Amino acid sequence: MSEAGKAGKGKGGPPRARNVSFQITRGGEAGEAGAGAGTCYREGRAALQQGRADVAEAKFRAALAADPAHFDAMHMLGIVVAQCGRPAEAVALFTAAAALRPDDHNIHNSRGNALCALRRYDEACRAFERALELHPLYADGRANYAKALLDSGRPAEALVQFERVLELRPEDEDALFRRALALGALRREAEAIAALDRLIVLRPGHGDAHFNRGNLLRMSGRTGEALLSFDRAAAAKPEMAEAHCNRANALLALKQWPDALAAVDHALKLKPDFAIAHCLRGDVLVAMERYGEALASVERALELKPDLPEAHNNRAVSLRRLGRNAEAVASYDRALALRPNYAGAHANRAVSLLELERPAEALLAVERAITIDGSNADYHNIRGNILQDLHRHREALEAYSQVQRLQPGHAEGAWNESVCRLLLGDFESGWPLFESRWRSGQIVAEVDPSLPRWDGRGSEGRLLVWGEQGVGDQIHQLGMIDGVQGRGELVVAVSEKLQPLVARSLPGIAVTSLRAAERQSCTMQMPLGSLGGLCRRSWADFPKRRSYLQADAARVAEFRKRLGKEGRRLVGLSWHSIAPKVGAAKSLQLAMLETLLRRPDLCFVDLQYGDTGAERRMVRERFGADVAHIDGLDLFNDLDGMAALVAACDAVVTISNTTAHLAGALGVNTLLMLPRGVARHWYWHEGRDDSPWYPSLRIYRQLRAGDWQPVIDAVAAALA
Repeated sequence: MSEAGKAGKGKGGPPRARNVSFQITRGGEAGEAGAGAGTCYREGRAALQQGRADVAEAKFRAALAADPAHFDAMHMLGIVVAQCGRPAEAVALFTAAAALRPDDHNIHNSRGNALCALRRYDEACRAFERALELHPLYADGRANYAKALLDSGRPAEALVQFERVLELRPEDEDALFRRALALGALRREAEAIAALDRLIVLRPGHGDAHFNRGNLLRMSGRTGEALLSFDRAAAAKPEMAEAHCNRANALLALKQWPDALAAVDHALKLKPDFAIAHCLRGDVLVAMERYGEALASVERALELKPDLPEAHNNRAVSLRRLGRNAEAVASYDRALALRPNYAGAHANRAVSLLELERPAEALLAVERAITIDGSNADYHNIRGNILQDLHRHREALEAYSQVQRLQPGHAEGAWNESVCRLLLGDFESGWPLFESRWRSGQIVAEVDPSLPRWDGRGSEGRLLVWGEQGVGDQIHQLGMIDGVQGRGELVVAVSEKLQPLVARSLPGIAVTSLRAAERQSCTMQMPLGSLGGLCRRSWADFPKRRSYLQADAARVAEFRKRLGKEGRRLVGLSWHSIAPKVGAAKSLQLAMLETLLRRPDLCFVDLQYGDTGAERRMVRERFGADVAHIDGLDLFNDLDGMAALVAACDAVVTISNTTAHLAGALGVNTLLMLPRGVARHWYWHEGRDDSPWYPSLRIYRQLRAGDWQPVIDAVAAALA
C-alpha cells in the first residue's frame, strides 16, 4: 500500500516562486557626486544583460562605494545576489533600498521574492501587500503574492489573487497553471482539471500542465485518463523523470506490471538518484511477486533518502511477502515515527501483526488508520478480517458492509464477507457473495469462457462441471456433485492428479482432466465452487452419507497387509502445509505429536508429502516411535495411491490440508487439528466439532493461537 504515486511532488504540489521578474524604477542620478556611480551602474546593467553576473555584481558594488544612497544600484545588486543563490544578502539590500524609497512598489516586490526564497512567507506576503497598496493594478506583484500564499499553505487566498491576476492578464499561462494548483490543493479536482484544460488549449505542449492534470485524474480515480496525461507530459518533456515515474504508478494501478517496470526504469535512467522512483520500483516488483528484487529497490531508496516514509513502508511490504513479518513491523514503526498520520502504514502494519497472530494489536493499528482516513474501503476490509480472527464475526460483517458502502463492488470485501457468512452457516447470503471469487483473484484454473454458464434450470445439453480451485478444494466441492447428478449428460473435469480416483467414485459420469475439458463438446458449464448455491442452501441440504470417494480396493488391501500390526490400530499422520501465507500457522513438527507417538497400541504411517526422513528419524531416536513410510509412493502427485493408503488407515490425524479432505471424503475416521485465526477455513465452520461435509471427521480447535499441545492431548485421548 505504497504512496509512491506522489512522485514528483515538487511539480505536482505548489511550486516555489521562480522565474520572477524583478523590476526597478529608473530614477535620476544622485547629483554630481553620483556621476561615477552612474557610470558603474550602467556598466553593471550591460554586464548583467550579457550574462556576466560576477562583473555586474562588482560594478554595482563600485557604484554603491561611490554613492551609498544609489537606489538603483542597491536594487540591482540585490537582484544579482538573489539570482546567485544568496537570498539573505538580497533581503538586506532590498530592505535598505526600501528605506531609501519606501513608496516604490517594485522594491517591495523584489524584497517579497527574496523572502520567499528564504521561506519567510509571512514577511514576504506583507511586502507584496505593501507593493499592491502602492500599485493595485501591479500584475507581477499580485502574481508573486499569490505564489507566496500558495507556497505557504493558504490556497483559498491564493486562488482569489490568481483570479485577480487573470482579470488583468487573461492568458497568463503561469497564473492559469498555479490557479489550477490552488484548486487542487482545495480538493476541487474537477475545477482544477478544467483550469488545466484551459491552459492546454492555449499551449498544448505544456508538460507541467499535463503532468498535474494526470495527478488530479489519478486522485479522482480516473487512472486510464491519468495515464494518457502522463504520456503527454513525458512527450512534452522527455527529460522529466517525474512524469515517467507517475506514468509507472498509473500502469501499476492498471495492473500493467511489465510496462510499469519499464516506465520506472526509464525514470531512473533519467535520474538515477531519484529515491521515490526506486521506492515505486519496489512496489511494482512486489506486484510481480519478485520480492527479493523489490526489497533491494526500496533499500536503495533508503540509502538515498533515509527519512522517506514511503520507502520504509514499502520495505515492510516486501519483508512481509518474504515471510519476515517481525522485521516488517519494525519498518512500519520507522515509517510511522517519520509520519505518525501515515494511514497506509498503520493499515499495513495491522496486516503483519495479524499474520504474527497478534490480532488485538492489529485491530488497534487498523482502527488508527481508519481514524486518519475513514473513507478508505481497504482499511475497513482489513478490520473485518481482524475481527473474524478475533471471532467477532457479527462486527466483521458490519465492517464488510461498510466496505461496500464506501466502494460498491469491492471484490475482496465481498469475498471476505462471503467466507464469514459461510463460516457461520449463513448459506443463503454467503453463496451469492462467493461468486466474488472471480473478481478477487481466488481462481486457480479456468475453462473456455465462451461456454455459457448453466443457471441451474433445465436438463438439455451436455454440462461441464469443473474444478477451478486447488486439489483440496476440488475434493471438498466434489461432495456437492449430487446437486447435478440426474440432470442429464454430465462431464466432470478435475485436476489430472484426481482423475483416476474421481472416475472410480462417479460411475456412469464422464470424468476428464481440466486440461482436456475443452475437448468434451459440452454446451454449458458450471464451476464446482458454484454448486453450493444450488444444493447446499441450509444445514438440512447436506446428505446423510459417510463418504463419496472410493479408493482402489486392491491397493487398500495391499497397504493393510504391508502396514498392519496385530492388535494395533494404524494411524496416518499429516502435519505440514506449504500453503502461502497461512501454511506456517497450520503446521506443526512431527515431534510435537509425542503424546500420540508414545502410544504402544498404535502404529503410524506417513501421509505427509515432501521429504520427511529427518523428522521420522528424530522421533524414532527420541521416542522409539516408528512412522512407516511407503517408498516409491508419491504422496503429492499420485493421489489415487494416497487415497488407498489413507483408506487403509483406521484413523487419520491431520492438519487442515488436502489429506483432511481426502480422508473425510473417503469416510475414514479423521481427527482434524485446526489452528485459531486466519489459517482456519470457512468450511470447518464455527462453534462445532463435527463437519457436515465429512461425517467421519471431528475437529479439535486451538483455544489460543499457536498453542497446539491441548489439541494434541485431546486427539490422543480420542484415540484411546
